[in-house]
Amino acid sequence: MKKQVLIMLMAFAAVAGLFGQTTAIKNGGLENWRTSKLPFNFTTNIETPQGWSSFDSIFNMFNFLGSGSTRVVSQVKKSTTVKNSGTSSAQISTMEYSDLGLMPGYLTNAQLTLDANFDVIFSGGESINASPTSVSAMVKYNSASVYDSANLYVEVINTTNGFDSIIGYADLTFPGNNNFTKINLNIEYEDLISQANLLRFYFVSSYSDDTTTSNLLN
Repeated sequence: MKKQVLIMLMAFAAVAGLFGQTTAIKNGGLENWRTSKLPFNFTTNIETPQGWSSFDSIFNMFNFLGSGSTRVVSQVKKSTTVKNSGTSSAQISTMEYSDLGLMPGYLTNAQLTLDANFDVIFSGGESINASPTSVSAMVKYNSASVYDSANLYVEVINTTNGFDSIIGYADLTFPGNNNFTKINLNIEYEDLISQANLLRFYFVSSYSDDTTTSNLLN
């Protein structure tokens, strides 16, 4: 049986300590969405929250080049029926590709591109000019088993030297929950001197068929 794991994400509202107050990030409630199509399939849309990125186009392109399959697998979708507030949430699913196999779903507020070696390059994020102390999000996670878990990883980045340098981070692995639950992460800083310029979020669904151990992600 194909394993499918769902995360419902809503209202990444709280970034505590930023500018001395709680601050909402752009499209943190996932209300605004955009659609795109892939070169080998013009009939199926890929949905992504505006200002956010997924691996859907990259995974589907690699899968097409490997197997020739024109079927589009959508791991990030807009949900208007399951939501914490507002009109929508983002549904992230672990799904299977014909060539790549089972892959986790990703949602990040960074921009994703491929270099000449087909390595993924992360750029951009939420522009900031002060160091946040914590972040929070509302999540609802439909796990595949009692051992299953998902992950949120956060990076605070300095860009003043011409490259991205991670000066602070936070991560949390969380189990399944039936209702939207607020998760809080405290930022740990390795560099207390450099200016914080960008804030990046990475939500990842589980990717393993192993049902005997908790899956630590990212």
